[in-house]
This record gives sequence, C-alpha cells and structure tokens, in this order.
Amino acid sequence: MPKMEQKKKDGKPIPSYNLELGTRIASVIKRFDSLKAAAVHAGVTDETLAAWRDGKTEPKFIGLKQLAEAAQVNLNWLAFGKGFPPSSNNPDYHHDPDHQTREALEFVEPGTPQPLDQDLLMMIIEELEIYRSQCNLEWDSKQKSRLITLGYAMMLAEREKGNRVEPKLLRYLMQAAS
Repeated sequence: MPKMEQKKKDGKPIPSYNLELGTRIASVIKRFDSLKAAAVHAGVTDETLAAWRDGKTEPKFIGLKQLAEAAQVNLNWLAFGKGFPPSSNNPDYHHDPDHQTREALEFVEPGTPQPLDQDLLMMIIEELEIYRSQCNLEWDSKQKSRLITLGYAMMLAEREKGNRVEPKLLRYLMQAAS
C-alpha cells in the first residue's frame, strides 16, 4: 500500500496518511445522510472528518471505531484496510462482533502463520487489567477477548507503520469499550 505524502497547512508531511485510508473514510461517509451526520457519529466536527478523509490530519483511532460502528462496517477494514469491505454483494461479510473479532486476526497476509508476539500480548493483557481495575469495569470473557484481539491487531499495525508500540495507545480502545 503506497503512502501518499500529504502536507499539513504548515507544509509538514503527514507520514501515516495514505490514499487508501482516505478512500475508505470517504466510502464510509457516503453511508450517512451527510458529512455532518457522519462526523457526529465519529465524535468530531465535520471539518475534522473532512480533514481525515483528505489527509490533512491523521484520524484518531477512537473516532474511526465510532464511525465504523455507526456505519456498521468492519473497523479492521476501515482503519487498516484488512478484512472485508462493506458490500451488500459480499455474502461473507457479517456485522456481528464475533465475525469482526475473527477478521481482526487476519492482519497478516495469507500463507505461513505468524507466531504470536508473547511480550506484546502480555503487555496488552496487563494494560487491560490495569484499566479495568482502575475504572471498576466488569467485562465478561467475550469482551476481554475482543479487546485483546483488536488491541493486538492495532499494535501490530502500528508497528508495521514504523510507530512505537506503547501501552497508552490501548487506552483509546479501552475507553471506547467502556
């Protein structure tokens, strides 16, 4: 997936933006009555959502998650381009959370299975438990497994983009789940 070097107003590039991400965001926006309606669901202004679409600013993961949920599209597809795109013509696409959790595991290319990064997995589980206990949250096993799976996929995608994998990135995912 070639990266497209977009520039902020100050002329500095936004390295993580790519044309495919902007195209996916635009596709999801079309599922709403208006840009403003989509922005409300993403928890941002319509100007911010347009900036995400146009590559003028990097989208926040929590906003993409909220947008994906409201549009009933796969978060893994919207954020990372993995899994099934939304299509009524695709009989394999389902909106149920279990299917989306399974799709989150498809972040590696088909072929030889990749070994799990046990240190990364341990960090995710520890952060989930710290956050859960600090916020006095009660998540059932299914909710925990979804958060761990999505967190793992998110962290691997960040690492793939060359970004540093930090526990604080998981906070956004956990905040969205609480």
